[in-house]
Amino acid sequence: MPEGRSFVVGLTGGIATGKTRVAELLEQLGAVVICADRIVHELESPGGEVLEEITRVFGRDYLLPSGELDREKLGALVFRDSGARMKLNGILHPRVGRILAERLGALRREGAPVVVLDIPLLLEGRKAGRGSGAALPFDEVVVVYADEKTQVERIMVRDGLS
Repeated sequence: MPEGRSFVVGLTGGIATGKTRVAELLEQLGAVVICADRIVHELESPGGEVLEEITRVFGRDYLLPSGELDREKLGALVFRDSGARMKLNGILHPRVGRILAERLGALRREGAPVVVLDIPLLLEGRKAGRGSGAALPFDEVVVVYADEKTQVERIMVRDGLS
């Protein structure tokens, strides 16, 4: 790469395909990894940028007694109601995209040679012209894939499901 230019990799793939493991391997090889899911958790945490807005849009019954977001309850809603999912994505995606761009810019200024942006819905967002990674500049996009049987087995083990 030219001096002062980072090689930017978009890393994506479905649930339980092995994205986290690939990100870990790339990090061991010297890449800096920025994870969109971690940014979402930061934004949704108490005092985070979006928790109040999520509560206003979806209601206080989506908070746990501790004041944290009840991610399981909200997840159940957005996976069965596409309108609710679109509302949540409208709250999260612009902010996640902004933070990804800010962090990428800072790493470029610091001279990071390789930056990996781990964005689970990267291709879906790019196709629709929105989403967390829609406007980010990638030199390569890596899609991690596993067959459905493997994905189901991994989720069962990870989450203790039958």
